[in-house]
Amino acid sequence: CQGFGLMQQVAARVARREWLILLGFIPLLMFAARTGGLPLLLFPTFAVVRRVANGRFFPQTPFNLPLLFILLMTLVSLLITFDVATSLPLVSRVVVGMGLFWGCVSGIQQRETAVWWVASAVLLLGGGLATVGVLTLNWASLFGPMATVVGLLPASLLNGLQQLVGETNPNILAQTLLLFAPLLLGGCIGLVMMSKDELKRPSFWLQLLLCLGSVIVIGLIFLTRSRGGLLGIGVALMVMLAVATRWGRWLLGTAVFVLPTAVLAYEPARTFLLSSSSADFNLTSRLEIWSRALFAMADFPLTGLSLNGFSQVVHLLYPLFTISPASQVAHAHNHLLQAGLDFGLLGLIAYLAIWLLVALLLRQAWQDEKNGRFRPLILGLIGAQTAVWTFGIFDAAPWIALPGFLWWLLLALVTSITRKP
Repeated sequence: CQGFGLMQQVAARVARREWLILLGFIPLLMFAARTGGLPLLLFPTFAVVRRVANGRFFPQTPFNLPLLFILLMTLVSLLITFDVATSLPLVSRVVVGMGLFWGCVSGIQQRETAVWWVASAVLLLGGGLATVGVLTLNWASLFGPMATVVGLLPASLLNGLQQLVGETNPNILAQTLLLFAPLLLGGCIGLVMMSKDELKRPSFWLQLLLCLGSVIVIGLIFLTRSRGGLLGIGVALMVMLAVATRWGRWLLGTAVFVLPTAVLAYEPARTFLLSSSSADFNLTSRLEIWSRALFAMADFPLTGLSLNGFSQVVHLLYPLFTISPASQVAHAHNHLLQAGLDFGLLGLIAYLAIWLLVALLLRQAWQDEKNGRFRPLILGLIGAQTAVWTFGIFDAAPWIALPGFLWWLLLALVTSITRKP
């Protein structure tokens, strides 16, 4: 009938722009405790829109099965949690993040050029979040000159940002930078490797812009003094070079054996690794947190403790000896353990399946000779996913912090780059 046809046309237009609409709702996740379950309503709404437009609730992707299982365990988390208000912000981030993933994939399937729009969104939004992080970080304890530079800005602007988002943790800023820095690096390395026929246009200014952006972003990661950030960008860069060049493979192989020995032998590096601060935990503290996370997973293997549950009960049920009860342990400081705590052991298996699929799809995309002009993006995605994985070994999982929504966009790019229309 004409009415249903018109509804399909409207639904198709909305579906093509779904990911952009969802990005507009991201600020709501900052205030999920105040907005209640409003962000959660976006997921079924757009699922119905996709069903009317394309005949499917979700576009077909290799990630559907593990993601749907994690979605199920996320909803279970709301049923078993001892405090809905505590779990709701993270539940909202996971659900909206999945909506972003499927929305991006759906949009890219209908228009190939949307790949570049999504990649540009990652760079712009990542840069915007990083800028806010730079302006709200306490630089006085990290790098005095940066505090002086930030202090030149209007006090009303800085105070307004502080009231809105609070003080940024250096590790959160480092995680934000890691989510898009490898895309800039991938562009630098990839454009140099590409032939003139593949480039199709002069690339000097583009290469200059990408290289300048890479230097600035990597410099900021160093200034945060985040151990996870430094390790993440270092491993990502070596893996990208190893994938792109033969000498990079030699460099990676040498670094695996030489760097650990050099760090342990060099006293300042060893002190930096083992030091602690009020905003961070050292390696000894992390090992103790990991042991408590394993105890909790053994006690709650099927459902986990619910999202954000570990931070609320660790001092009560699993007392720590090297960390004061007054110190908040916000998460397990390991994304694999966090997956087991939030989604149960089966959820951990599903999460591992996602990473296995990421590795297989990126390998397939890099080896596909038809992906010539996408190679810089593919290389950047290899680096970004490597950085997220490495950072997560010692710090926050990608779905915990607010900038984690960028990871879902990266996941959509991984899917779409190997399933181009």
